[in-house]
Amino acid sequence: MIECVANVSTCDAHALDAMSSAVIATGADLLDVHTDVDHNRAVLTSAGHGPQVGAGAVALAACCLDLVDIAVHAGVHPRLGALDVCPFVPLGFADPAAALDAALAVAESAAAGIAALGIPVFAYERLSPDATTLPQVRRDAFAAIGPSWGPPRPHPRAGATAVGVRDVLVAFNFDLEDGDGDPVDVSVARAVAAAVRESNGGPPGLRALGLTLARQQRVQVSTNITRPWECGIGTAWHAVDAAAARHGAHVVRGELVGLAPAVVFEDADASVLERCAVTAESSLEAALAQCGLRDAGDEPLRVPVLPR
Repeated sequence: MIECVANVSTCDAHALDAMSSAVIATGADLLDVHTDVDHNRAVLTSAGHGPQVGAGAVALAACCLDLVDIAVHAGVHPRLGALDVCPFVPLGFADPAAALDAALAVAESAAAGIAALGIPVFAYERLSPDATTLPQVRRDAFAAIGPSWGPPRPHPRAGATAVGVRDVLVAFNFDLEDGDGDPVDVSVARAVAAAVRESNGGPPGLRALGLTLARQQRVQVSTNITRPWECGIGTAWHAVDAAAARHGAHVVRGELVGLAPAVVFEDADASVLERCAVTAESSLEAALAQCGLRDAGDEPLRVPVLPR
């Protein structure tokens, strides 16, 4: 099957209800909706066995076009547009080449459909001929990198959308506090984030940003785990906590954004899982079983590593 992990630049309840209905109407199964008020962002996770997943993404883009105005958006998370990021992830395939082909077909159809709405679309990861990463798109869009589909300039309300095909990615946030139980300064979170990135010698496949969540009075290290079969949430937790300790801080809680395959929880002990509010029902496998896309007793999902 194919999973779509769409990130939209709003957490308005009315808008998200309409978006959820639009996705479901195409025949895709909506597995989860995760929101964050400070990020002013939501993640809608859907899945299915065929083109309906791509159709769900196009319907979501059309809904965003009507209900979100990126020109007046405020939030701490970087964003290109209303439907900001729309990755497609193959799940359960035994053959990585077949997995890539299936996901590319869905992603290309969705990208063309989104562009037909007048929204520029940037390809990233396996959908991009140059394997452009999402951070590169965010940095260079409309400058060094042009859209792969659609008009050459941002839509005045919808901005632009990044569509990609990628391996499984897990988004996880870690809240930091000092020894007195108070949030640390954001400069500490940024220093910790820099220290734990794979690019700076941190765990494999770990990306990180330091952010302030003003409304929630929290400071966090927001991470993406891009190779969960090598770095689970336990490894990420201990890396962030060790880096924070060098600044007199520690991790007090973790937050899973959306869903994750069960493999990412395997390296975490019971204490970490409890402080992250992670249970068996937090897994992608459980969500798929709940909507009938797999049986509850099935083996853990195959997570193919896609060819480069």
